[in-house]
Amino acid sequence: MSEADVRIEPLANADVAAAVELAVRVLRVKPGDRGEQFAADITGQCRQMFVAKAGGQVVRTAGVLKLAADEAGPGTPADYYLSGVLVDPAWRGRGIGTALTLHWDALHVAVL
Repeated sequence: MSEADVRIEPLANADVAAAVELAVRVLRVKPGDRGEQFAADITGQCRQMFVAKAGGQVVRTAGVLKLAADEAGPGTPADYYLSGVLVDPAWRGRGIGTALTLHWDALHVAVL
């Protein structure tokens, strides 16, 4: 399977468990309340998560945050920021990260 077989889409309720599992495995953390956080990002107005799927399996996640001026640090503009990017180690080096970033860039331009 290649990056051409990967679909990028907003996180859906059906993807939350897989996104949590990816975070736990890649970051080596406990699940905690990540499921609730991710689920809140589905309907959130200032945050949204996207997933990349290969064969229906979540292989990458990334979040988009809408921040006010100076919220990300002194002097930063109010804008949308990409955050929390995770890629399944087995899928690294296949262009999925680039594809998801370009997808986000296209959405970002459309929002503005």
